[in-house]
This record gives sequence, C-alpha cells and structure tokens, in this order.
Amino acid sequence: MSQESKERLTHEDYLQLLQAPMTIAGAEVFIAEPTVSRMDGINELIGFDIWEKNPLQEPRVHRLLLVRFDGDEEKVRRLCELTLREVPEGFDFDKLTGLELGVLLQGFFMRFHVQAGTIALSQKLMQLPTLPTESRGKTSPTRSRRSKRSKARSSG
Repeated sequence: MSQESKERLTHEDYLQLLQAPMTIAGAEVFIAEPTVSRMDGINELIGFDIWEKNPLQEPRVHRLLLVRFDGDEEKVRRLCELTLREVPEGFDFDKLTGLELGVLLQGFFMRFHVQAGTIALSQKLMQLPTLPTESRGKTSPTRSRRSKRSKARSSG
C-alpha cells in the first residue's frame, strides 16, 4: 500500500519537494524560481541548451560539474547564483562538491519542467530507481563489441 501511495504523488507534491530546503556544502539552500534569465545564464555558463534536454544526461556537462568547471571558482559561484534562490552568507564554496553542483543543476532543471508541466511525473517516478542501471547499461556487450572492432580498425 505504501508503494502505491508513492506512485500517486501529485504535481503539487513534486513541486513542494523541489521548493523544500536541502543541505548543500553544509548549508541550507533552496532551488531558485526558474526564470528566462536564469535559464539563459545557465546555458551560457555550461554551453548547453537546458531548455530542451536534461543536462546531466550529457557527458560533457556531467564531467564539467564533477571536476567543478576544472577548478574555475568563478563558474562554480555563478552556477550557485543561477540555481539557488539566494547564496547564503558565508557559503563555503570549497566544501561544494561536483556531485552537489550536479544536484543543484538537476534540481533547477526539474523544477523548471515540473512548473511548466513538461515532465510526465508518473514516468519520472518509474525511471528514477533505474537511473544507475541505465548508466551501467551504456556499456552493454553489443556496444562493447562494436567499440573493440572500431578500435581494431583504427589501430590497424
């Protein structure tokens, strides 16, 4: 019964979750209200169209976040300014991990799409538990064999 009730979360339930505080780098923060200027700022910062596609499914974006923009502190600060309602005073950017940057970007992306009504929430609920499995699935035996063949051709 509890799993059944989890599957019946409403649009408002998801929006409430995305508007709730979370702890990032030891500080309580809130995901910002999506605006055109914030979305455009994120697109410019990461060089990716966040309007159309999930940024964390793009390997280049994923890498940028994990390595914290190759140590560019200004870009880390800018992403926080764009994705957070407000950066808390005394926020320690050195404690902020690349994974947490990904959480901020993904939370912002999801809030935008939940508010816009462009995410099918029932599908997202079903997909969430499979995300780690899907990423492992990218190295499927079929693709591995193709990769080995193409490597053999290029080295030959």
